[in-house]
Amino acid sequence: MRLPGRFSRALLWCTAPLFLLHTAASSAQETPLSLKDIASGVKNLYPAVTGTISKVEADHVVLSLGRRDGLFPGIELQAFRPGDPLRHPITGEPLGVSERDLGRIFVTRVDEDRSLASADPDPSGKKLPLAAGDRVRITAAPIRLAVIPADASVPASLRNALIHFLTDTGRFRVLDSEITASLLIKNGISRVPRAGVSGKPGPSERDADIFRTLHTLFDRHHLLILRTDEAGGRDRIALQLVYPGRDIAAATIETPVDLARAVPPASAEPPLFARQRNEPIRSLGPGFRTQFLAWGDLLGNGKPLLVVSTGNSLEILQPDGSGLAKTGAIKGDGGDEHLSLDAADLDGDGRAEIVVSNLRWNEPRSSIYAWDGREAKALVRNHPGLLRVEPGPDGKPRLLGAAAESPRVPVHEYRLGPEGLTRSDPVSLPKGGTLYSAARIHLPGTASFVHVLRTPEDKLQVIDQAGRLVFETKEALPGWESVVDLAGHDQPGGHPLRLRVPHRLTAADLDGDGVPEIVTGTNIALLTFTEYFRGYREGEIHAFRWTGKELEPLWKIGGIPGFVSDFAAVPSLPRTAGQPRRIMIAAEPTAFAATWSLDTARLADWLTGKGTIHIFAVPAP
Repeated sequence: MRLPGRFSRALLWCTAPLFLLHTAASSAQETPLSLKDIASGVKNLYPAVTGTISKVEADHVVLSLGRRDGLFPGIELQAFRPGDPLRHPITGEPLGVSERDLGRIFVTRVDEDRSLASADPDPSGKKLPLAAGDRVRITAAPIRLAVIPADASVPASLRNALIHFLTDTGRFRVLDSEITASLLIKNGISRVPRAGVSGKPGPSERDADIFRTLHTLFDRHHLLILRTDEAGGRDRIALQLVYPGRDIAAATIETPVDLARAVPPASAEPPLFARQRNEPIRSLGPGFRTQFLAWGDLLGNGKPLLVVSTGNSLEILQPDGSGLAKTGAIKGDGGDEHLSLDAADLDGDGRAEIVVSNLRWNEPRSSIYAWDGREAKALVRNHPGLLRVEPGPDGKPRLLGAAAESPRVPVHEYRLGPEGLTRSDPVSLPKGGTLYSAARIHLPGTASFVHVLRTPEDKLQVIDQAGRLVFETKEALPGWESVVDLAGHDQPGGHPLRLRVPHRLTAADLDGDGVPEIVTGTNIALLTFTEYFRGYREGEIHAFRWTGKELEPLWKIGGIPGFVSDFAAVPSLPRTAGQPRRIMIAAEPTAFAATWSLDTARLADWLTGKGTIHIFAVPAP
């Protein structure tokens, strides 16, 4: 198989097991590769393809994919069987097709337009139930990757620079190098052996134990084992790719590299590797969970109140000289699970209403409340769907709603009146846009706007009014998604109907210059065990400005311990010189953040579920 450009001249594809090896005979003519070239080569090992099992034999299966599709001996594909169409239980809207996961298969032989593959047995040791017509694929979603140094001789600057270029390809979600190093040290792993080679004796039992430990530590991550040495006066790099749960290398890259030119000095390492930390003006412990935040002038007296969701109830707080004084609460039912929270004057009476999107016994339900200072009045109770507030073209808030968080479910504008909610005009969203994943930026002084869309890969895209993609961020902002399985709505094959709700992405003028910024956040995961449980160390808030050509980073608030669950701008008068705007950030405790910092107070908060509200000054652009 030929690789494009310079990469094909330095590396050679050989037969199974797959190696990307330079030939000794041509070593004198080899040109050292850049780390960018090497990262591109690793990306080529993960073509995003889907194909069909055309035949099942006694010891192998025949696939409709081959060399032209990027396959090679040793590559792993996931086998699955399409099922019945999935439909939303309320709207009947099509949501896709159910799938039965059949297991992993590994390619053993590749022709131009077909290939042969063997199958791993399932966990019980039984042969996989594969049949002609079943499908296979390599996901197009970012691949979880951990770059593992083979020993202490691998320079940290080299590992960090390689991680930078791998991330820059957009194909990988690479585990932080500090986290990787810490996990190896804590578990006494100072040397990582070479992975085995298909068709040859496997690693020793001791080496196999090390790989089992690595797969436990870096659960669901693909391992890229990095080695360096020197031969003939030239620096060399070797990478072995190992799939989760295996001790056999799927592929190897070995090539000379000019470390002096490829790796920046430690003092000049990209900002990607430096954790920016900001100090809050104040941190408050309200004594309960802090899942969502919303500010609103609930009483119409010009003194906004803070509404905090604890997950299924609302706490209403009044800022005072000592922090936040509790003034009331709106209790939820035991079956409630909040998904979003907003506060805005929707009916024009001068008082902000509280808008809560909720799951009630795993059914999407939303409510709108008015607060009079003593008790809440339900203006809308158990609306069948989800709601969200965003700025309208005239600067006034507008209420949007949808039956579910899905690109297949239409979004409409709603009006709040004496009789409750009235559905109004449909809202045009870009392809793939949903109620919570898209935000609209209205360009000041014009009738024009653009949409900013959070993709399933956690990147930000800018879509113009004609529906054209005009910009996409290179780096992802992961860790902001609620994943809920709707009980009682299992689909054929036993797959539950899954509701995915991304956290807040908003257009807001936080710095008071009259131009809205796009504000969102991310959380830094230590490890991702499942899509429901992730171990987080800290979170960040990011702000961008749309220049007409790109989303320009304006500022970042980083180093917030735990899981950053939401944020809200603090209402204020027009900007005064020397008085920056403020933002409140809700952080929920995690055991990882507590143990990482060895902070017993944080660990106690985690055990009791108590969150923290941080007050930060909005950084100057």
